[in-house]
Amino acid sequence: MCLFAEPYRFSVADGEEPRKLAYVVVSSSDGLVESEREKVKAWLRARLQNDTLRMVFEQEGELFR
Repeated sequence: MCLFAEPYRFSVADGEEPRKLAYVVVSSSDGLVESEREKVKAWLRARLQNDTLRMVFEQEGELFR
């Protein structure tokens, strides 16, 4: 399962313009090793053309960043 959201961050540091972020949560029963997680992150950053991508990997209720 994969969840995707593009919320906006509002802060004084960003000035008048909010910053658009991208969040992805990937849930898997098998899990992914670190090298596979990095490959998925790199592919999604390129595919979404978004360097603010935040990814969370979930395996049986445990979260990995």
